[in-house]
Amino acid sequence: MSANNFTIVSTPGKKISLERNSHPCPKCRHHASVQLMRSERQFILFNKCISNSMRVRYECSKCKWKNEELPSYPEEFNYLPSEDELLFGYTMDTDSSSHISSLSGAY
Repeated sequence: MSANNFTIVSTPGKKISLERNSHPCPKCRHHASVQLMRSERQFILFNKCISNSMRVRYECSKCKWKNEELPSYPEEFNYLPSEDELLFGYTMDTDSSSHISSLSGAY
């Protein structure tokens, strides 16, 4: 074995997504940037593996937020606006077409 093949210190790591669906981030509020990830890392010294570590946690791809668990989401994350609310910022009242009810507390 030649001296050129020795690795003094190396920390190669890889990340693997464990789920296809995404979750909203509690920090940056991006609607679909958090996924469950598995991180693997090896510490190698003089071509001998010293330690292996593996961690599973949720990570945000936008703001780098990380946590072992997803937080329980407040109601604002569960709220899905209607098409009228997305386009116009208000909803049409179903009782009276001439009356426009404004969207309160959604933003």
